[in-house]
Amino acid sequence: AVVSTQSTGALSEHQRTELLPALAVLHHTKSTRSGANGHFQYVISGEGEERTEVGVAVKDGEFSVSLGESDPVTVTPTGALFEPLQKFILGDGRRVTLQQLEFNGVTHSIRYRCCKKELTVLTPLQQHFMDVMPEKPIIDTSNLILSPMPGSLSVISVSEGDEVLEGTEVAVVVAMKMNNSLKAPKSGKIKKIYAKVGDVVDGDQKIMEFH
Repeated sequence: AVVSTQSTGALSEHQRTELLPALAVLHHTKSTRSGANGHFQYVISGEGEERTEVGVAVKDGEFSVSLGESDPVTVTPTGALFEPLQKFILGDGRRVTLQQLEFNGVTHSIRYRCCKKELTVLTPLQQHFMDVMPEKPIIDTSNLILSPMPGSLSVISVSEGDEVLEGTEVAVVVAMKMNNSLKAPKSGKIKKIYAKVGDVVDGDQKIMEFH
């Protein structure tokens, strides 16, 4: 699996050797729900930090974690799996507490040493696809009126060239027998209308454009 971190700054070496082993065990226990013996590979990365290979070995309910080429350290969970505060004891005696804020099966939102961090865990195959997948371009839609959902365009209240004020209703889309009013997000002039009354439109379909 692969763990990505987001925080306000890079972890110190001391924090890194606390958080990463505890996180790896936390994710492993929550995602697998299994105490099966085995060795599991993780890669941990974050903003301003290099990716770190992490090995998690499980034997008879005990965890041993290694970061990169470092010697393994035992990690012992001391609390119940679904408690908000997750506590661990490392083999060198350090105690680590993570407050689990949210977990959706992929992303952990935790608080560690008073800092909130977002950590995403992927399998190596998922990470590979993420690495090779082209980034989706960010499209500026601030000058567009888009249909909020699939439906029928029942009303167009303006014409090309009209000046409208922010909040003015410019169109209505009927979906599931309900009228959805489309309002101007800002004041401006209608540059182009791309649909006509009676058209069946898709969600996020372009209806009209502002200057």
